Amino acid sequence: MKILLISDIHGDYNALKDVYNQNLNCDYYFLLGDSMLPKYLTSDFLTVKGNCDFEDYKESYDLVIENFKIHLEHGHKLYPSLENYVKNIDCDIFIFGHLHRKIYKKTDNKIIINPGSLTQPRDSNIGTYALLIIEKNNVNVVFKNYSFY
Repeated sequence: MKILLISDIHGDYNALKDVYNQNLNCDYYFLLGDSMLPKYLTSDFLTVKGNCDFEDYKESYDLVIENFKIHLEHGHKLYPSLENYVKNIDCDIFIFGHLHRKIYKKTDNKIIINPGSLTQPRDSNIGTYALLIIEKNNVNVVFKNYSFY
């Protein structure tokens, strides 16, 4: 099972389309908020609403994939502490955006993933997205660089 994770494109449809077309072999496509795009342009993605989105996307999704409970949200409400916030969410994998920084860590038997920002990274000058790969009860995350220059 391969899942494409993208966040914080801030209106850059060409970047979204480019990364989508490079990853047509994925089983799912998650867009973690701040797309700033109309729904018809994000119809291939399960999309959550970010703090900059004007469309009426859902605030979060909870789903089960390959026996893992997965929670998706943008992440703009998880203050003051990511770890304390995630501890209260019933999930195995917590996926969010908002920070524009890639994160992969385990805490309290939960996996936390942020794919970074495709077009406005804050942890380097190279945009990122991620592939979540679930095989035989193993979870692997691969970060991919995306150059938007």
